[in-house]
Amino acid sequence: MSDCACIYVEDFDPAEFCNSRIVTAKKKHECCECDKEILPGSKYEYAAGSWEGDFAVYKTCSVCLELRNEFFCESWFFTQVREYLYNHIQEVDGDLGEGCLCDLSPDARVVVANMIAEIKESL
Repeated sequence: MSDCACIYVEDFDPAEFCNSRIVTAKKKHECCECDKEILPGSKYEYAAGSWEGDFAVYKTCSVCLELRNEFFCESWFFTQVREYLYNHIQEVDGDLGEGCLCDLSPDARVVVANMIAEIKESL
């Protein structure tokens, strides 16, 4: 992780259990964070567990996983990583600093750059 400020999620209840692993898609899936297709042959995170008594499965594409790993330090809610990241960028007026972007892949950098541009346009 770089020298970025961490995004902390309040009111987080950890899973009763959760098993996750990186797998290779054999068929199309949908990312739980960005709703984009995870294509066959692509790596993604498969997470299955129980939260507040409900069993759930989450599939996270490599870009969303990278954003989560870079910006979230302790906790996150599946399906809300991009929303929390966007809100964080908005809170800092789009000023993340270069250190936050250095460790990201080009695809993840584009996602963050687009968020920053959208936020700066609305100021």
